[in-house]
Amino acid sequence: NLALLNSLLNPFYSRQRSDQRILRGAIPGGDQETDTAIVGMTVQKPPYAITSEYQTTASAVSPSHSLRNSADYARQMSDTLSLSARMQHTKTVHGEGILGTGGLTEQASAFNATLNKNVPKKDLIASLGTSYSRSHATINTDIFGVTGSLSWNLGTLSVRLTAALNRSETTAAIANQTILSEYYYLTVSRKLF
Repeated sequence: NLALLNSLLNPFYSRQRSDQRILRGAIPGGDQETDTAIVGMTVQKPPYAITSEYQTTASAVSPSHSLRNSADYARQMSDTLSLSARMQHTKTVHGEGILGTGGLTEQASAFNATLNKNVPKKDLIASLGTSYSRSHATINTDIFGVTGSLSWNLGTLSVRLTAALNRSETTAAIANQTILSEYYYLTVSRKLF
């Protein structure tokens, strides 16, 4: 990784190769060699950061290439209040493998934001977050979620209350499904020393 123009531009590159050999028995496709390369650039000017990366995977069984773009925002609004948010979109094209699979294009988008509030006089930390994701391929899925938490530190005792609400909608060729879920957590911990 490099940092150019006082870290305004941050190009990056990585490559990974894996070889899988079958010592006994057999699996579809036989021995597999996979070569993955990632090249991209991050433009960073606080409180913003924009990243674009291109990934290629060379494989006889499941070759693919993808483009991912993301935008981040992180700001300390005051001494006790902070906000962070991210938007991301990824498009992946799966090539034809030797097993006859592939030829599929997937698209995934996501957004999340979190607001944190610290109240030092009361040893209280509050957090509120929201998220949304959408994926489109042979099955389309949309997920929306809201999460909130409160944390108290009372000497050696810590108490955390978390609530999460999620709605998931899945659309396929033969059926549709909607799932609503609620989660509530209470965590109490104490330091012994």
